[in-house]
Amino acid sequence: MKNKKLFLKYLGRYCGIFVIVLISSLLLVMRAYQITERNVMEENTWRLQSGLDKLENQLTRMSSMTETLRQVTSLNYLKSVEGELKISEYVYLNALEEQLKNISILYDFASMEFMMFQNNDCYISNTQVTDAFQNYYGEFFQFEGISARDFKQIVFGQEQKMYLMPGEYLKYNKYGIMTETENPILCVIRPSLGGQASLVDESVAVVFVIEQEKILDLLLGNEGDRKAVLQLYDSGDNLVFGSGAAQDGDGQRAFSEGDKSYRYAVYEGSEKILKVRAGFSSETVQRYILELMGMLILYVFLGLGAAVVLSLILAGREYRSMHGLITDVVSKSDAEVTTAKNEYDLLSQSFSQMAQTREEYRTKVTLLENQMKNSILENALLQGLYTEESRQRFRQVFSVDIEYYCVAVMKIDAECAGLSPEISLEARTRMDELLGLEHPFMSVLSGSSQEIFLIPRSLNDVTNVNQLQEKFEKLITGLSAEYGITFPAGISAIGKGLENLHSCYVQAIQVLQAFEVEHTNTVGNYYLLKGESRLPALVDLEFMQKLTNLVLCAEEEAAGQLFDKIIKNFRRNAPLYEIHREEAFYAVRNVEAGLLEQQIFSGCQLKLPEYRADIKFEVLMESLRELALKLCEVVRNNKKSKNVELKESIIGYLESNFCDPGLTAARLSQDIGISEKYLYQFIKEQTGTTFAAYLEQLRMGRAEELLLTTGLSNTAVAEKSGFGSANTFYRVFSKNKGISPGKFRENFKKDE
Repeated sequence: MKNKKLFLKYLGRYCGIFVIVLISSLLLVMRAYQITERNVMEENTWRLQSGLDKLENQLTRMSSMTETLRQVTSLNYLKSVEGELKISEYVYLNALEEQLKNISILYDFASMEFMMFQNNDCYISNTQVTDAFQNYYGEFFQFEGISARDFKQIVFGQEQKMYLMPGEYLKYNKYGIMTETENPILCVIRPSLGGQASLVDESVAVVFVIEQEKILDLLLGNEGDRKAVLQLYDSGDNLVFGSGAAQDGDGQRAFSEGDKSYRYAVYEGSEKILKVRAGFSSETVQRYILELMGMLILYVFLGLGAAVVLSLILAGREYRSMHGLITDVVSKSDAEVTTAKNEYDLLSQSFSQMAQTREEYRTKVTLLENQMKNSILENALLQGLYTEESRQRFRQVFSVDIEYYCVAVMKIDAECAGLSPEISLEARTRMDELLGLEHPFMSVLSGSSQEIFLIPRSLNDVTNVNQLQEKFEKLITGLSAEYGITFPAGISAIGKGLENLHSCYVQAIQVLQAFEVEHTNTVGNYYLLKGESRLPALVDLEFMQKLTNLVLCAEEEAAGQLFDKIIKNFRRNAPLYEIHREEAFYAVRNVEAGLLEQQIFSGCQLKLPEYRADIKFEVLMESLRELALKLCEVVRNNKKSKNVELKESIIGYLESNFCDPGLTAARLSQDIGISEKYLYQFIKEQTGTTFAAYLEQLRMGRAEELLLTTGLSNTAVAEKSGFGSANTFYRVFSKNKGISPGKFRENFKKDE
């Protein structure tokens, strides 16, 4: 094929793909415009709804505070007063002023709160009070330039319990300073009458002054949305305040006002107190959309340029790859280039030629892999895997990590050495049928006289060696019937870890030699060889406790004899104990590690020996014996020096905690970090008395002090001195002093 034609073919393919992607992107841009427009309106509507609900919540709080004021005695008294107040009644004005001050401290949404009464001329705010509102009005308080009489008539002229009264401005005195608020909203609230919500008390009105800017902040949020047309209505559809001319209807609809276009939304608060109609300027909507559209258009042009560049790069890369592949394949095969219609036909013809030799290579590789695996498995069983490197290689080759397993050895008669490969293959086939796919195994023909099986065992059947023995009996019976010779076999104990493969192989050989009878098919297992009763553990709990006590008591000779006993037992039954050597090593090592953590050995620079599978068991035990003897030497040196620091720790602990009835030697030894036995021995050496006697002396001293210096009862003295119960206190005190605690206190007072 011509190179230019091949390159143009790839270039056209990639350009076509990118053109389709760009056209799809334009459709996505149009859809994104619509979605953005809708989302902007939904966001504005949500802000409007949230703000209206918050505003209604503020009004509800105002109503709740008014109901709280209704219960104040001063308010109930003043609303019943007609005409002028007496001087003695001014105290009620001051009391209500304090109530409004408290409200203004806790509630800052309203810029001012005041209270008026219909039957008298009292006026009470959170900063000033007066009983002559007619004179007060105009100089200290004025609403839209109307008279005091008209203002009061407006306040008490409505029948609703709550209504909002807008105004152009409001002037009032706040802490001696005249303050003017433009476009205020007066929230007039009447308390309920007699606690009944349906009845309105018309004799009193509580007025909250709300700045219009705060309402706009709640409803419209940031400054950019202040261009919206807004109208706020109360529950009676009375306009509270607004700008523009919002349209009627529910939902969203476009309309125009002057040279501006709007989209409006209508929402009624969840408490049904207020309703808002807002028209959002198209400028606000377009601002968000244009930002997005500009970014999308930029991405489209960048994508177009990137598409061209990527088309050239990808086409060139595919051309180079395909051209190199064709050249390489054709050079290694006998395919006729002239017979190919295109590059794929050419490659197909070339691969067909190459596939003819694939099976031959695969067979050779498989044979080599099997030979390598057989060699590694045979070496692992006969020589052992005593290094981490060798174990890691075994796992990589066989792709398994065997935890529990058995090793079985089947002997093949030397007279049939020529048939060994055939017998080995037949044995593996029959074993597959007997064990099934749930128990895969590995086997190797060692020399010409042994077939060795490595059979992994799961945790569920780890002890079921007898069942495995039955399967081997069936195997050798079948083989013996077919070949006319006997096949003795031996099965090892359950092994754990790859490092014990060789030990299990040795066990299987021992079993084979022990059970082999000339011209007889026999199968034995390791557990039958050592009998029904299992050998005792090399290291048991008694040994570990004895070693701990001997080290802490610095008994070097006795500790060394313990290790001699372990080595002697191991040598007596070395083949049986071989697979437990690591377990025994770490049992002793853990005892010595626990000793090193105790406080008495805190300054020692002793290191624990490490386990190595290639070192004899006796050498491992000698390293542990050496460490134990060094620990004994540390304890002996500490005893010689009297260990002042430990003594101070123990005595200080007892003097700080002897008043606790639950204090015991076990608890003290645990907190100090030494054994209980060593604690008893140490206290006896350092104080000349026992732990219990020393603790009793401390408690008796405190008890005598409390009896002579306080008037506490005997029960209280017993508790505070650590005896726990009065009976124990009486018994111990009488034993030490020869008299009762009461008589002891009485004699002391007589001596004074």
